Amino acid sequence: MKKVLFVTPKHYPVPAVKGGAVEGLVTEMIDENEKSKKLYITVISVYDQYAFEISKKYEMTKMIYVKYNGFDRAIYSSRLLSFLNRLFVRHKQKSIVRDPYVKKGAKYAGFPKIN
Repeated sequence: MKKVLFVTPKHYPVPAVKGGAVEGLVTEMIDENEKSKKLYITVISVYDQYAFEISKKYEMTKMIYVKYNGFDRAIYSSRLLSFLNRLFVRHKQKSIVRDPYVKKGAKYAGFPKIN
């Protein structure tokens, strides 16, 4: 059985209890997978108590929640794009990203440790 990892934006939680386009799509995918049972899915999402409670119903999806205080979304977006570029294009170089949310995603994706 194939494994899939979703590292969602940290604006809203998954399941999409507070909205969000990406979060809603990921929620739909994991709901459909619960019916078909074709994938093992891991989702890294921002923590929300209500989403955490709802996530307990999923059998084929492992939810990993990250608590964070947040910061400017524009800074996050530019840092994430920069990180992804380094990770996928030149993944052997050290990264300067210090964001624990992104680090956790990279760890579960099996990429080298980020300093």
